[in-house]
Amino acid sequence: MYLEPESIRKTFQKLKKYSCSGNMVVFDYIQKSVIERKNTLYGEPELRRSVNKVGEPWKFGIAPSEFETFVAGHGFRVKDHKCAHALEKT
Repeated sequence: MYLEPESIRKTFQKLKKYSCSGNMVVFDYIQKSVIERKNTLYGEPELRRSVNKVGEPWKFGIAPSEFETFVAGHGFRVKDHKCAHALEKT
C-alpha cells in the first residue's frame, strides 16, 4: 500500500467507528515480503520497479499468515480472503 502504516491504522479505526453491524470492508494489500525485498514471489522485482517508476513506492504490507490477526486487531473478522492467483482465475 502506498500509505504509511500509521495512516492505515487510522483508516481502519475510522472504518470501525462508522461501521454498522454486518458492514463489510473490502481491500487489497501487498505482501510484506515485497516490502522487505525478499524476492520470493513471481514477478516481484519487476512489479516493484514499475511502482517505483511512478514515484509511489509501497510502504506497508501484510504477511498472509498475519492477515486474520491484522483484521481482528482492528475489530473486524475475515469473511473471505483470496490471493492474487485465485483472483486471476475469477
